[in-house]
Amino acid sequence: MRILPVILSLVLSVWLVSCNQSEDTEQHKHHTQSNMTMQHLYMLLEHGVSMMAQGATLKLQGDKHGDVMLSQSADLLRRAMSGPEMAAMHKGGQGQSAMMHHTHDLGAAAFDLLDLMMSLQETPVQEDDYRLHYALNMAAQGASLKSLAIMGMAGDIDQAMQQHGQTMQEGAMHLIKETSADTAYKKAVLKVIHLLANETSESMQHSH
Repeated sequence: MRILPVILSLVLSVWLVSCNQSEDTEQHKHHTQSNMTMQHLYMLLEHGVSMMAQGATLKLQGDKHGDVMLSQSADLLRRAMSGPEMAAMHKGGQGQSAMMHHTHDLGAAAFDLLDLMMSLQETPVQEDDYRLHYALNMAAQGASLKSLAIMGMAGDIDQAMQQHGQTMQEGAMHLIKETSADTAYKKAVLKVIHLLANETSESMQHSH
C-alpha cells in the first residue's frame, strides 16, 4: 500500500512542475508581445515625425498638401500615444520602463513641434529650415530602420538595417552640426532630432 502514496506524490510533483513551466511560458509570451507592441507604436511615432518633416517643407513652399500631411501625422501621433495599446501597457505596469519614458519624451516633443509647424507660413527659401527638415526626416527614417532591426525577425538583414539606420542618424546629426538654435522653431526641431538619433537604440534594448 506504500506504493500508492509514492505514485500520488510523483504525479503531484510532475503536475506542479508542469504548471510552473506553463506559467513561465505565458509570462514570457506576454512580455514578448508587450515589447513587440511597444516597438510597433514607436515606429508609428517615428513615421509620424517623418511625415511632419515632409509636410512642413511643403507648407513652406506654399503647397496645400503640406497641411494634409501635418494633419495625418497628428493622427498618427495621437494613435501611438493615446491609443488602447498604450493604455493597456500602462495598466499592465509597463509605464516605468526606459523605453516607455523615452517614447513619451519623444511624443511630447513631437507634439510641441507639430504645433509650431501648423503655424508655418510660405516663405522665401530658408536653407536652415530645409536642412533641418531634411535632417529630421533622416533621423526618423533611420530610427524606424533600427526599431525594425531590433525586433530580430530577419536574420542577417537586421544587421544591415541597423547599420544603415545608424548611418542615416549620423548623417542627420552632421547636417545640424552647425545649426544654431536661435529660434523656438529650430530648438523644437533639434530636440526631436536628438531624441531620435541619440537615445532610440539604447532605450529599446533596455526593454528586452
